[in-house]
Formats: sequence, structure tokens, C-alpha cells
Amino acid sequence: MLLLPHDLSRPIGRPRSRGKQIPQKAKPKSPNHNRRSAYKRGRNKKVHPVTLVTVRTSQAAITLKIPTLVLLVYLSVLCSKVVSVLPPRTVLITPARAETALITPAIAPPPPENASGTTFSPQPFPQAEIDFWLENTQNPEFLRKIIKCESQNTNVARMDSNGLISFGLLQFNGTATWSQFAPLADVSGTPMNPIAAIKVADWMISHGEIHRWTCARLTGII
Repeated sequence: MLLLPHDLSRPIGRPRSRGKQIPQKAKPKSPNHNRRSAYKRGRNKKVHPVTLVTVRTSQAAITLKIPTLVLLVYLSVLCSKVVSVLPPRTVLITPARAETALITPAIAPPPPENASGTTFSPQPFPQAEIDFWLENTQNPEFLRKIIKCESQNTNVARMDSNGLISFGLLQFNGTATWSQFAPLADVSGTPMNPIAAIKVADWMISHGEIHRWTCARLTGII
């Protein structure tokens, strides 16, 4: 038997294929194939974040990858241009209207009246006339100080701090004091009569009733 050498043009041990070769179908790649490959290739490298921006045209939608920093810069520039284009807003400031307060002048109360309905108006007297009335009294110095302190030499009827009206040069308070001591001093009339008031006050001082006047303490008489 004759042994022939092997054909050196083809590999030894691999039979020659006869007939038509059928190509094998490639396996479909998973959607994450490219992402995993990119991760394997650049896992040790710094990957800059990107932002997907979709630009819609009349034919198709195109997705662009733009770095986030570039996008922020672009948006800030765009906003500044928009703000510069907007017209300035004018604000009209109206000053507050000052309210005028209506001040009503105080109305003085009417002058007090006596029991007979007679109205008393203040009547000042000069010091010389008062000294003339005090010439025939027993206590001219005390009466002069009390009159000047109580009424300032004015024959007046006015409301006192206790709510009662004080009358005359010596400011007899209310009607009880005058009603009590005028008969004892043998004087008739009202405390608005200066001469009658001086006579009753002189009798009261002579009989130890000077403490009834507050001005007796204020002037240092008692």
C-alpha cells in the first residue's frame, strides 16, 4: 500500500467542509451592553456628567449630550439677556396723606349760680381796696394772707377739689360753713359780698376756726 503525504494547504486533523456554510446568527446585544463596556473601559477614569437635551425638529427628534456645566452657563447667559431686554418697571410712590385733626376748643363751663339763680362772674379787687375793708377787723394780717392765697384778691365762685363750689374772696366751701357761722357773726347776705365775707371770716378766726382754711397752713399761719 502506498502512503501519500498530507495536503499541507489545509490544517491537519480538521476535515474539509463540503457544501455551503451556514452563517450563524449573532446574539442580540442587551441595551446595557455599551454601558457596561464603557464602564469596564473607563471605570478608573473620571467621567464628566452629561445632560441629554432633546432638540425637536420638523423631521425627527435629535438627542444631544451636553456637559452639565456648559448647559448651566448657557442658561445663565440666556436669562441675563432676557432680563436685560425686559423694560424697567416704574413704581409710583404716592406720599401718605396727612390727616388733619379737628381740634375742638374746650368750652368753659358756665359760671356758677346761687340759690336765687344769679350768675357770679369773677371780679378782681386791688389790694388797696381790700386793705380798706380790713381796717376795722381784729385779724387784718391773717385775713390779708388768706384772701391772697385763696382767691388772689378776686371775688369768684368756682368748683373746688371736693366737688363743691367755693364762694367769694375767702372761698367759703359749699353752703354749710356760711350757714353755720354767718348768724353767729350777726351777718346777713351771701359769701359773694366781700364786706360780709370778711366780717364772718374775722369772727371765725377770733373764735379758733382758722384751721378751716387750707391756706392758713400753706402760708404758715398755723
